[in-house]
Amino acid sequence: MNSITELLNLEDADIFISNISINGTKKILTLETKPIRHFCPVCGFKMYSRGIKVRTINHPVLQDGYELVLKLKQRRWRCTNTPCSYTINESFNFVDKRKRNTNATDMLIIHAFRDLSVSASSIASKYKVSDTYVLATFDRYVKMDRLPLSDIISVDEVCLDLDPNCRYALVIQDFYTGNPIDLLSSRRTNDTEPYFMSIPLEERSQVKYLISDMYNPHISWVNRYFPTAVSVIDSFHVIQWITHKLDLYIRELIKNFKKRDRDAYTANGGIIDEHIFIPASREVYLLQKYRWLILANHSSITYHSDLRMDTLLHCLMNTYDYEDSLFMIDPNLRELRDLKELYVQFNTRNAGKPMERLEKNMLYTVYQFPYEYIKKKVDVKVTDTTIEIFYNHNCIASHHRLKGRLGQYSTVTEHMPENHQKYLEWNGNRFRQWTERIGINTYTVVNAMLASKRVEQQTYRSCMGLLKLAEKYSDTFA
Repeated sequence: MNSITELLNLEDADIFISNISINGTKKILTLETKPIRHFCPVCGFKMYSRGIKVRTINHPVLQDGYELVLKLKQRRWRCTNTPCSYTINESFNFVDKRKRNTNATDMLIIHAFRDLSVSASSIASKYKVSDTYVLATFDRYVKMDRLPLSDIISVDEVCLDLDPNCRYALVIQDFYTGNPIDLLSSRRTNDTEPYFMSIPLEERSQVKYLISDMYNPHISWVNRYFPTAVSVIDSFHVIQWITHKLDLYIRELIKNFKKRDRDAYTANGGIIDEHIFIPASREVYLLQKYRWLILANHSSITYHSDLRMDTLLHCLMNTYDYEDSLFMIDPNLRELRDLKELYVQFNTRNAGKPMERLEKNMLYTVYQFPYEYIKKKVDVKVTDTTIEIFYNHNCIASHHRLKGRLGQYSTVTEHMPENHQKYLEWNGNRFRQWTERIGINTYTVVNAMLASKRVEQQTYRSCMGLLKLAEKYSDTFA
């Protein structure tokens, strides 16, 4: 065997390199064999050449920055004995006659899988093959027995194209560890049914919970294969479904308000055509631009109390104001958002504990304690009737248990900082009297602020922000 073929890890000693070319980042080597006499393996007659078939073979053995491609000249032979006419193609040991990748490529792929941190896609990219080929190679050379079933298993599909008739492979996972129990090439019934039925009934009966998405066949497996299990829809797909339905509800509101605006425009003598633009109404503007306040999880929203002028609404607004304005458009939005948040909180508090449930009457509420203990670690004692808060085993606050409505709060004046207590000295009429001295526009804005929330006191901070502006910019302020 010559030194070049040894360098390329080619198993055929009679092969040689007839040409080398470089095209960009691709290095192309032409391989062929010297013509020798061939005799028919059937009748023994001499065979003649029917020409050469050129095959393009991937052979990524050189990691020198180039993609190595082999142009393999494969001779074709036919028996000279006319009654026989046997045909045969030249074969090589380093590559299968049906493949476009050398045997060395397969070995490199298997060796790469020894690093558990690499993915199939990264291996495929490195050796210039598809993800499907990488996974198929692994399955061809590596035999892995499935892990035993745990009492909680999860199933989900992944797009791998392992089966030509089905794009989705099936992953079975241990819920506790997250480790894959097994991988099926497809999620079709003719593949899943014999697989699950091959597992002893005693082992399948130990499964208590089967977690899946909303794919109906997965849900039906409980009755078919796991007689003692309960079907559980995973929280991600439930929240995704809830958010989708909530978004559809908002879109329908926008559609109805737009129709209302068009009808009002035509009723006033306006003509609608492709060149006429109807400005967005207050409701459409808020629903389109700030519906994310309804759709996003409450924990991921960063609220800003600073007031900023809204050029379309012509008033000072903050995040809380926009949220309340959305709820005023349609009260159902608050209830729907709160229900979604209840489910999110349920999953957050019970992560990894599927057997535990929250009390049905435990709704999200706020109980205040003295401001001096902010950022301090406290203990909370919860009973059916009271909420008690302790610091160093001393009770620092006690509240009656709030039930029945999301978003309630219980506070005590003495628990508030002194500057916050000053807000209690104000009321709506006092703010209105103050704004009358500044001007009618200021009065209109403040009056709208006071009416924007169900609890008037929640608007006082925004009104005080205007007070600060008046101190700086108003000549009439005294």
